[in-house]
Amino acid sequence: QDHNITMSTQLFLRDYLSQMSITEEIEELTLQTIESTLTMIDSEKNREIAQSFDFLIKNKLSYHYSKNHLVTLLGIALIEKINGESKKLSKIFAQLSFFCDIFLKTQEQIQINSTEELNLHEFTPIERSHIHEHAIRAYNLVRDFENLEPEVLDLIKHHHGSSDGVGFPGQMPNNLPPLLNVFIVTDAFVKLWLNPRYSKNSKDLLKVISINYSEASFQPIIAALKSLII
Repeated sequence: QDHNITMSTQLFLRDYLSQMSITEEIEELTLQTIESTLTMIDSEKNREIAQSFDFLIKNKLSYHYSKNHLVTLLGIALIEKINGESKKLSKIFAQLSFFCDIFLKTQEQIQINSTEELNLHEFTPIERSHIHEHAIRAYNLVRDFENLEPEVLDLIKHHHGSSDGVGFPGQMPNNLPPLLNVFIVTDAFVKLWLNPRYSKNSKDLLKVISINYSEASFQPIIAALKSLII
C-alpha cells in the first residue's frame, strides 16, 4: 500500500525548503523542467509510459511526486552550485528523476537503495524481482522515446551504480558520470528525509549519506549539499 504525503508534511517541507539556500530562480527553473517532463508524453504514441505517469499527474501530494519534485529541486540547485546554471543539465536531471523509478509502485519499493535495505523488507519474490530489475526495465521502456534527451538513457540504466541496470553494487564505481553522482547523492538524501524512521535534522542525514557514499567521487557533491542545506 502506498502512503500519501499528508498536507501537514507538505507544509513542513515548504518551511524546511525556505531555510535552504535555494533561490526563486532555481525554484522556477525546477517547475519549468518538471512541467516540461510531464507534458512531453504523447498518450497515443507512448501509452505504456503515459499509464505509468498517470498517477504522478493526478496526485501531486503522493510520495512518488513529492520525492521526484524534491530530488529535481535539490539536484538543480547542486548543478548550479557546482557547474553554474545549465538549463540543458537541469532538463536531463528532471527527466532522470521522473523516469528512473517508473516501474516501482509503492513508497517502500522506491526507498530501497541497497541490497541490505531490500533484505529488511518482506517483499514477495515478484516485488523483489521488480526492485532488482527496475532500472533496466525503465531503460528498455523509454529507449525508443523520441522526446527523451539522449543522455538520460544511460543515466537511467546506471542510476543505482550497477553496470547492467540490475541490482545494487556493494561499492559504487568511481567512473560514473558526474551528473549521475549528483543524482545518487540527492536521491539518497531525499529518501532519508521523507522516511519517518530517520531524523529530519540535516546534519544527521548528511552523516548517513557520508557513510553510505564514502567514495571520493561523491565528496564534492556532499560538500556542496552541506553548504546548501545547513
